[in-house]
Amino acid sequence: MEAKLQKERELLTRWRFTATAIGITQTFLCSGIVFGWSSLETILREEGLFADAADPDMMFSMVFTCGAIGNYLSNMPWGYVLDTRGPKFTGIASAVVFAAGIALCAGAALDARLLMAGFALIGWAGPAIQLPTLCFTCLFPGAGAVRPRLPPLQRSLIFTLHASRLTRAQLASFAPSAAQVVMSFQAACFDGGTAVFYLFKLAKTYGVSSHACFVAYLSFVPLFVLLPAVALWPSATLDAAPATPGPGSSPFLKALPTTTAKALPPAARDDANPQSAAGAAPSPPAVPPSKLPLRAKIAHPEYLFLTLFTAVHILKVGAISTVNSWRRRTRRTRRRVTAVAAR
Repeated sequence: MEAKLQKERELLTRWRFTATAIGITQTFLCSGIVFGWSSLETILREEGLFADAADPDMMFSMVFTCGAIGNYLSNMPWGYVLDTRGPKFTGIASAVVFAAGIALCAGAALDARLLMAGFALIGWAGPAIQLPTLCFTCLFPGAGAVRPRLPPLQRSLIFTLHASRLTRAQLASFAPSAAQVVMSFQAACFDGGTAVFYLFKLAKTYGVSSHACFVAYLSFVPLFVLLPAVALWPSATLDAAPATPGPGSSPFLKALPTTTAKALPPAARDDANPQSAAGAAPSPPAVPPSKLPLRAKIAHPEYLFLTLFTAVHILKVGAISTVNSWRRRTRRTRRRVTAVAAR
């Protein structure tokens, strides 16, 4: 198993830019598209979907709710599948689920109830398509590197005060690593995926129906997710090799003048550990996050921050959807009142 994983890592290392570009494109096309619901809703209303329902607004709201809840709640089970079965299995399974969701949405022209189930599956499969590609960051420089333990504000102030005295090589140490850049692209493409249904809306202006858009999407995107998962994705999650800094190894501290580096808090200095300063053996490598117990992962500050961020994001999306629904009802009520008054 170790030999197989090593071969897969070597293959991905040779093709890391290609694999990362594919992963980022998959994230854009699949992972966050449910949050572009407003564009798709406009098309479906024009086509008369849920026109026979007693409350069309409620039905459309339920469709979006199913997709959004599926997108958020599926992170935990898909994360467990990723840790236990590996990125290859997760990528293949997510491609199948995503294809089923797109197929059901394409059939909504025949039965509007299929839209709700299909949109829920699209939302459920979205995170599973992105998760296997996140481990590719460990193939780039900066993954697993130890960062200086300074608050961001203090780091920014020190950089601002001494930027004029730093050389070009020292300034480069303040730049984000390649792994951080890849993660930033992943996050941007997740939010940028809302443009997919906007492209559907543009196609509608040229007379292309939503059914035709979903069929075209079904013929290409699930296959684009499936083939790289079979050919490139590793069978087990890749972990970055932990880096242990030696004396004076932090690029951040190297970039600072000597007087400023000595004035830093002890926790942020490389000579804070007397054993490292004396040239003793480095401390044991840290346990990779994917190997930590579930309780330790949940109690981790980064997990708590992401949970809070997600909760605020859900509240924002829900509030916008509610306000838009209320505005539509208000406009219809005003038109009815105006029509009655005109009589």
